[in-house]
Amino acid sequence: MFALFYEGQRLQLSRWPLELMSGQYSELLLAFVCVGAGLAALVFTLGVVSAPLLIDRPVDAITAMLTSLQCCRVNGAAMLLWAALIVGLTGLGFATLMLGLVA
Repeated sequence: MFALFYEGQRLQLSRWPLELMSGQYSELLLAFVCVGAGLAALVFTLGVVSAPLLIDRPVDAITAMLTSLQCCRVNGAAMLLWAALIVGLTGLGFATLMLGLVA
């Protein structure tokens, strides 16, 4: 992805977050967000039911992932709400600098 957006410029890791947020590389930021969201959606779809199913029942991983995919297809609204809650609460945790984890 860097090769597509930096066009031969040398990447300096110390300044990279500042350059990314400055708006100079908004296409790169959009690409990162889209790829990340796609991967997160794939992992969520394949893992939302499969992890508990593997622990609870004697099934193989492929069957568990296909069951999870079918569950997301049938219960789309509930799965979107569940994913939104995960994203929102994780964002809230980051915004408060993980204050909820301090004992």
